[in-house]
Amino acid sequence: MRVRLHTGNNKLVPKWKKNGASSSNPSRTKHRDAAKLQLLSSLSTSQPSLVNIQPAKRVHDTDRVSQYSKTTLGTTATNASMIQVNARVIQTLLERQPAKNDQQQITIWLDGVCRAYCSFHRSDPATCLTFISKLFEICINECLLSVYKRVQTKATNVLKTVIKTILKPQMETLRTNPLLKQLFKYVEHGLTYAYTLSWNCVFHLLADMFELMGKDYFEFCRNCLSSLSGLRSTKDFSFLAELDSTVGKAIRVFEPKNILQVIPLNLTGTINDAQLEQSWLLPLLRDNITHTELNHFVGYFLPIAFQLQTTADNLREKGDLTNSTVLSTLQDQIWSLFPGYCSYPTDLSISFKLVAKGIGTSLTKRPDLRLHLLAGLRNLISKTNNESDREEIAKYAKNYLPLLFNLYTSEKWNASRDPVRQSVFETIKRYLTITDHELCQQFFDKSLEKMKNTELDQTTLTYLLDIVLALVPYLEQKCLETLEEKLKQLFSMKDGSLKRSTMKKSYRILEELCARPTATIQQFINEERSNFLFEHLLNSLTKSQSALKGPQLRCISSLLDMPNNQSVTKMKQIISIAIQCLHEINGRTRHDGYLIIIKCAHLWTSLSEQSFINSLTGFFHFLMAGLVSPNSPSMSSATLLAISRLCLEFRENLAGTIVDELISTLILVLQSKERQIIQAALSFCRVLLIILNETVLSKYIEQLASSLTIMREENNFTFRSKLKLILQKLVRIFGFDTLRDLFPASFHAQLSYINKMHVRKERRRKGTSTIGRSVITKVDGEDEYVDDNETTFTVRPKLTIDQLLDDSDDDEQNLDGMDDARTMATARTTASTKRRQQKAALWIKEGQDDDPIDLTEPTAARSIYATKPLTNRETEAMKKAMKNKRKNSGFRTAPDGRIIIDVDDDENQQKDMNNGDDDNDDDDEDMNREDLKGLMETLSLSQRTKNKRKRT
Repeated sequence: MRVRLHTGNNKLVPKWKKNGASSSNPSRTKHRDAAKLQLLSSLSTSQPSLVNIQPAKRVHDTDRVSQYSKTTLGTTATNASMIQVNARVIQTLLERQPAKNDQQQITIWLDGVCRAYCSFHRSDPATCLTFISKLFEICINECLLSVYKRVQTKATNVLKTVIKTILKPQMETLRTNPLLKQLFKYVEHGLTYAYTLSWNCVFHLLADMFELMGKDYFEFCRNCLSSLSGLRSTKDFSFLAELDSTVGKAIRVFEPKNILQVIPLNLTGTINDAQLEQSWLLPLLRDNITHTELNHFVGYFLPIAFQLQTTADNLREKGDLTNSTVLSTLQDQIWSLFPGYCSYPTDLSISFKLVAKGIGTSLTKRPDLRLHLLAGLRNLISKTNNESDREEIAKYAKNYLPLLFNLYTSEKWNASRDPVRQSVFETIKRYLTITDHELCQQFFDKSLEKMKNTELDQTTLTYLLDIVLALVPYLEQKCLETLEEKLKQLFSMKDGSLKRSTMKKSYRILEELCARPTATIQQFINEERSNFLFEHLLNSLTKSQSALKGPQLRCISSLLDMPNNQSVTKMKQIISIAIQCLHEINGRTRHDGYLIIIKCAHLWTSLSEQSFINSLTGFFHFLMAGLVSPNSPSMSSATLLAISRLCLEFRENLAGTIVDELISTLILVLQSKERQIIQAALSFCRVLLIILNETVLSKYIEQLASSLTIMREENNFTFRSKLKLILQKLVRIFGFDTLRDLFPASFHAQLSYINKMHVRKERRRKGTSTIGRSVITKVDGEDEYVDDNETTFTVRPKLTIDQLLDDSDDDEQNLDGMDDARTMATARTTASTKRRQQKAALWIKEGQDDDPIDLTEPTAARSIYATKPLTNRETEAMKKAMKNKRKNSGFRTAPDGRIIIDVDDDENQQKDMNNGDDDNDDDDEDMNREDLKGLMETLSLSQRTKNKRKRT
């Protein structure tokens, strides 16, 4: 959108402010009133002599309307005279409507009208409603019939804004006003054939109108819903996604019970349902049902689902597998609606008792329905705002929880991560949140009794430990003591007597206890027990399996929050063990190790009596002591990773001698002959290049270059990818000329290539693109503001060869300093486009008769175009092209609803892949998220992990 700027300043300055009034001036309202009256006088129809068809004048009048609506209509007028002025402004704007196919002026006019309506609504909501129908009539009957997609989109956004900002706050008033029905008829008229190219916009408006009107207007909207159903059944319909979204909104507003009266599914439960025509409605019902009656599912869908299953079983026995599979799928789709009906049901206290027993029976006998039933139970517990409904569900805990426990422990699951098994466990945890604590104690006692069975296999023992883990937050003191004895018994067993998964579950229970989620557990984990757990965890970490170290580290991290464990002696023991875990294959274990080291660093600085910088320096010195272990390169590399992570954590606090010591350490370790240490050192180098400035790095650049040269020669290009990232960063900091003198000739080719890519990337970034920026251009000698953040839907027209040749003659003298052919072509095209934009021109479109246009009439604006009007032949050609483009987009569908995907040959696929790879240039910014993420992956030694897995 373009808005007038006052010359001499690049900021938007309203006239009242330019004349001397400030935002704190008490005469501010006076100046605004004067500005409104001045605008009215300039746009008044009683002075036809002011109508001027000069190109710049006409465009800027429209811009002034938009600017006026931003500045002078932004506050509430308190007197009746200014309310009258607002009404006259709206009326004047509506009279001076541009032509619908003049996209430049009509979009600016629509924006100004939208802002004016919103401001008028803030000053006088009741009077503003009287002008709404005229705006709907213009946008629907004219703008949506425009051949330009941009005009259609702009009109749609204006109406959506009016619906949300003006109509929705006054819905209580509109319920007794016939205006709402009139506006809906305007929008419903858009479903006629004349609006074929703009049906997507009409569908969006219908969805907003459905939401605005509510289910009280269902009978009034029946015909519209029936029309939508007919369009959905049309073959090769172009706007299926938009139509489905509109029907989905209708389902949420009017409830499925009413929707199925207009769009019936016609389900009979027989073999005839295999050719169901309205099957498209079932996925929409599944995704949009909420806040409705659960009894409707019980009375309507449940009998049909049972009948379909019976028919499918009979067909399977007769050998008709095709129809049997279709009916089974249809039955499964019906059951998939059950979780939606359980989402905020309005009649839970009445309807749930009707299906409670059936749910339990189906969970046991119908494995194919378990996912839907369990999802419905979880929704009944969590998606309700009524406490009495939760109490109703909690009454059945004594029935459902034992059934779920037996299902979880006795079923033979196909895999450890079976989706049904995980769903059962999530339902157990959700149900326990509303279960009485005494009942939880009983379930815990029964679980421990089953665990005492000597014939129990370890898989079932693992499942029982899962149930105990879910019960931990609801246990009392006595049960916690019993659990403590059981955990000691499990931990005292030999390593080979228990499976790794069983031992891991035991530590997961200990992790839940150490987290102390409830007040009872906080009293239970006292100082004595925390010291015992601390010693046990430190001793077990050194000899435990890799899969067990993650839960053990998390236990230690939770115990560090207790004051009795916050001592320097204990932290030294923890840090050494956490550093050893930085080389684990499990990524979460490495992450937990880093978190413990960071937590210890914060505790170290808080417990020290020295200043923060001095205590942090002391912590770094403690870590650097781990680098002097020549017989343990693994420990040295892990220590380097820990130091790198701490540098990222405290990058804003690094100062003084510690910075010099860190760089000296880096230069020293880069000369190591151990590849494991070199890999960690290169990661450390990347961190320092990011967090330190150029001044500090310039002191050591010669030594750093020498160390990198030695490292490259001795390791025979083993780490060339990591070295390339470091060289890229150095080129951005110091430049190619400086590095060429510091590195030997073997580096010059790579440095030259890196510099070339960097210059090209900078040139593209700082080139002629103005996307997302606001540009001030000169139009007819005055400043004009162009906002490129506005979404546009038009494609820049291509230049002919004659235009390119004409532009090249004038532009060559300004391109002497450019050596890139691509940049020269881009600059020429941009310059010529800018020059064409500056040549403002207007066209007068005459009617079919020979009568001249009366320029004194307000409607003369519809015959004056800021863009060249299209002929009738061009208009028809554009409509035909838009229709063909929409028809050919997307995948084709078969008559039965299957998607047909045309597979190209291998050459075309390879060509498309090659074309897509050209745009994969990443911008490496200092301290951006992607760079930090890459560093964290590097610090986790992901490459070493991948290599290990490849060898195994």
